[in-house]
Amino acid sequence: MQGDLDHPPIVIASDEDKTALALLGAVATLLLGFWETSSGASHHHIVQGWYLVGMSALAAAALGWRLFSPSRLTIGADGFVLKTLWRSRHYGWSEVGAFYLHRSAFSQSVRCDLIAPAGVTPHVHVGNGWEGAPEDVCEILNLARERWSGLRAGPALVG
Repeated sequence: MQGDLDHPPIVIASDEDKTALALLGAVATLLLGFWETSSGASHHHIVQGWYLVGMSALAAAALGWRLFSPSRLTIGADGFVLKTLWRSRHYGWSEVGAFYLHRSAFSQSVRCDLIAPAGVTPHVHVGNGWEGAPEDVCEILNLARERWSGLRAGPALVG
């Protein structure tokens, strides 16, 4: 992580170790899919195997790309920029509400609600896999929003 609230911008990159571990899981699933397609099992297993091959190949490609071109979260006085694999998007502090943790079965990720007109996605998925714990990323974003927008951060944890 580069920078801090007193010396912006704060730049948080995707964690290489977490990405490499996820890539390893995708490759293992890919190999499992190939094994299932060639095991001589029923038609159902062969179709399921090709589904695994396709999905895990897509995941492996995206994670491989992320190893060489890490995602980046840049936080500054005018808002934050979320750069992911294929796009970059700027959100001003006036566009977003408090940041919170979203928990799923196997992980937790950082999200925030949009303050936007109807018909727009109601929240921004900031994601997971960043350098540092999701709680720390959430706290930094809430502190930055509070400092530079003048708005109170609110609760940080939502199930």
